[in-house]
Amino acid sequence: MKPEERKKVLVVTSDVPFVRGGHRIIAENTTDALNRYGHQAELHYTPQNRFGRQLSGYLANRLTDLNYTEDGSKIDRIITMRFPSYAVKHPKNILWLVHRLREYYDLWEEYKKLLSLKGRVKETARRFLIQRLDEFFLSRNVERIYTISGQVTERLKRWGGFESTVLYPPVTPADWKSTGYGDYFLSVSRLMKHKRVDLFIKAAAEIKNKKMKFVIVGSGPEEENLKKLTASLKITGKIEFAGHLSQDELVNTYSGARALVFAPLREEFGFVTLEAFRSEKPVITALDSGGPTELIKNDRSGYIVKPDAYEIAERMNLYAENPELAEKHGKTGNIETAYINWQNTIKELMRD
Repeated sequence: MKPEERKKVLVVTSDVPFVRGGHRIIAENTTDALNRYGHQAELHYTPQNRFGRQLSGYLANRLTDLNYTEDGSKIDRIITMRFPSYAVKHPKNILWLVHRLREYYDLWEEYKKLLSLKGRVKETARRFLIQRLDEFFLSRNVERIYTISGQVTERLKRWGGFESTVLYPPVTPADWKSTGYGDYFLSVSRLMKHKRVDLFIKAAAEIKNKKMKFVIVGSGPEEENLKKLTASLKITGKIEFAGHLSQDELVNTYSGARALVFAPLREEFGFVTLEAFRSEKPVITALDSGGPTELIKNDRSGYIVKPDAYEIAERMNLYAENPELAEKHGKTGNIETAYINWQNTIKELMRD
């Protein structure tokens, strides 16, 4: 890279303590990739604040001026990623949107069912204010908008009428590999209700090949409920709750799996789909799973089925009895998503 092409960049994302979500991984990987491809980049976290205190979070972000470093040198651009970080002041603010505050957009109908009458009135008012703030900042404070998936692009269009370009985030650089198609199916996810790991467990109970095992990677508030479900289905000995794994452990776990099952509800993107493909493993997902359905080609690199344990089990049975089919689909998935890489991503984010 020529010296005049080298830019000073801040990757900016809002954050809350003790929560390591996908946006953190994207932000960290983007910062590393910018430096790897010749730019000077740092990661900057701004406050999100807990639920019910987001308006003060927007104010805190708006009052954050990131035009210059402490020694007075100019910051050439910022790349912002999620609410309310796109409120930060900078003349060249490139938004790569992970998501807005979903409870006030696509999750509103589900969220308001949980509220009392008083709570519904209060949250309706907050929702109105947050949506107006988003409209202002997205229309006047950012130069252009990318999203991490078509799912997020569709939401921007539906709520606000904003045009955006899909730019899928590549996986964390690692020694992704396949060491074969072993005797276990894999689930990799935070253990939360909307991730629907229960579908994986219920499907596991229907697998005809009794040699197959099932590994669940991840932790979260649903862990005990999922273990109770496993016990009630009398398959405790077949399912391993592996908890959180290091990067190397995760790579090795993917490398020997037969296939990944990932069927969340309306996922923005879902890194694990690409992680499986980089490990040459096929992926089974659901029709309403959002992001994963954009990357998987049905009966080519995996399967897209109804969010039903029996339908998921049917496709798992195909892979259980035909490891060569799993290999074929997994390799196809890797080849067909090869364009999602950090070189292409940084080139797009840094274009003028």
